[in-house]
Amino acid sequence: MQLRLPQSINILILSSHKATETSATNTEEAITGKAPVNQFIHGVALADAQFRNVVTPNVDTIFSQVWYDLREEPMIYELPETDRFCKVQVLDAWTNTAAVLNPANVN
Repeated sequence: MQLRLPQSINILILSSHKATETSATNTEEAITGKAPVNQFIHGVALADAQFRNVVTPNVDTIFSQVWYDLREEPMIYELPETDRFCKVQVLDAWTNTAAVLNPANVN
Protein backbone atom coordinates (compact mmCIF):
# COMPACT_ATOMS: atom_id res chain seq x y z
CA MET A 1 0.00 0.00 0.00
CA GLN A 2 1.42 3.35 -1.02
CA LEU A 3 0.85 6.38 1.19
CA ARG A 4 -0.44 9.33 -0.79
CA LEU A 5 -0.10 12.78 0.71
CA PRO A 6 -1.08 16.20 -0.67
CA GLN A 7 1.57 18.38 -2.31
CA SER A 8 1.41 20.81 0.61
CA ILE A 9 1.67 19.06 3.93
CA ASN A 10 0.28 20.67 7.03
CA ILE A 11 2.50 19.54 9.91
CA LEU A 12 1.05 19.85 13.38
CA ILE A 13 3.12 18.38 16.18
CA LEU A 14 1.25 17.96 19.43
CA SER A 15 3.50 17.48 22.42
CA SER A 16 4.63 19.28 25.51
CA HIS A 17 6.02 22.51 24.08
CA LYS A 18 7.79 23.17 27.38
CA ALA A 19 10.38 20.48 26.64
CA THR A 20 10.92 21.89 23.15
CA GLU A 21 11.18 25.41 24.48
CA THR A 22 13.67 24.32 27.14
CA SER A 23 15.88 22.47 24.67
CA ALA A 24 15.88 25.49 22.35
CA THR A 25 16.70 28.09 24.97
CA ASN A 26 18.75 26.43 27.70
CA THR A 27 22.12 27.53 26.26
CA GLU A 28 23.33 30.31 24.01
CA GLU A 29 25.53 27.83 22.14
CA ALA A 30 22.45 26.00 20.93
CA ILE A 31 21.36 28.96 18.81
CA THR A 32 24.60 30.77 18.01
CA GLY A 33 25.13 31.02 14.27
CA LYS A 34 21.71 29.69 13.37
CA ALA A 35 18.80 31.26 11.51
CA PRO A 36 15.92 32.94 13.36
CA VAL A 37 12.94 30.78 14.37
CA ASN A 38 10.80 29.67 11.39
CA GLN A 39 13.58 30.44 8.88
CA PHE A 40 15.85 27.90 7.23
CA ILE A 41 19.62 28.07 7.37
CA HIS A 42 21.12 26.24 4.40
CA GLY A 43 24.50 24.57 4.42
CA VAL A 44 26.92 25.55 1.67
CA ALA A 45 29.54 22.82 2.10
CA LEU A 46 29.73 19.10 2.77
CA ALA A 47 30.15 17.91 6.35
CA ASP A 48 33.68 17.49 7.70
CA ALA A 49 35.15 16.45 11.08
CA GLN A 50 34.19 19.82 12.65
CA PHE A 51 30.51 19.60 11.65
CA ARG A 52 28.41 19.26 14.84
CA ASN A 53 24.85 20.17 13.80
CA VAL A 54 24.01 16.51 13.21
CA VAL A 55 25.37 13.72 15.42
CA THR A 56 26.43 11.41 12.58
CA PRO A 57 26.24 13.41 9.35
CA ASN A 58 26.48 11.95 5.88
CA VAL A 59 29.66 13.27 4.30
CA ASP A 60 27.97 13.58 0.90
CA THR A 61 24.96 15.59 2.10
CA ILE A 62 24.44 19.33 2.43
CA PHE A 63 22.19 19.98 5.42
CA SER A 64 19.57 22.65 6.03
CA GLN A 65 17.94 23.27 9.40
CA VAL A 66 14.97 25.12 10.85
CA TRP A 67 13.34 25.44 14.28
CA TYR A 68 9.57 25.71 13.81
CA ASP A 69 7.57 27.51 16.49
CA LEU A 70 4.18 25.77 16.46
CA ARG A 71 2.70 27.35 19.58
CA GLU A 72 0.40 29.76 17.71
CA GLU A 73 -0.49 27.73 14.61
CA PRO A 74 0.63 24.82 12.44
CA MET A 75 3.19 25.34 9.67
CA ILE A 76 2.77 24.42 6.02
CA TYR A 77 5.83 23.02 4.29
CA GLU A 78 5.88 22.70 0.51
CA LEU A 79 8.39 20.24 -0.87
CA PRO A 80 10.58 21.89 -3.50
CA GLU A 81 10.56 20.70 -7.09
CA THR A 82 13.95 19.19 -7.83
CA ASP A 83 15.61 16.74 -10.18
CA ARG A 84 17.91 15.62 -7.34
CA PHE A 85 17.41 13.47 -4.28
CA CYS A 86 15.73 15.47 -1.54
CA LYS A 87 14.21 14.41 1.76
CA VAL A 88 12.98 16.32 4.78
CA GLN A 89 13.39 14.60 8.14
CA VAL A 90 11.07 16.05 10.79
CA LEU A 91 12.48 15.60 14.31
CA ASP A 92 10.98 16.26 17.72
CA ALA A 93 12.83 17.89 20.64
CA TRP A 94 14.38 14.54 21.56
CA THR A 95 15.62 13.94 17.96
CA ASN A 96 13.08 11.19 17.31
CA THR A 97 11.99 11.07 13.68
CA ALA A 98 8.36 12.21 13.46
CA ALA A 99 8.17 12.01 9.65
CA VAL A 100 10.31 11.80 6.53
CA LEU A 101 8.97 13.76 3.57
CA ASN A 102 10.20 13.31 0.02
CA PRO A 103 8.74 13.78 -3.46
CA ALA A 104 8.44 10.01 -3.95
CA ASN A 105 5.80 9.65 -1.21
CA VAL A 106 3.92 12.89 -1.91
CA ASN A 107 2.64 12.52 -5.49
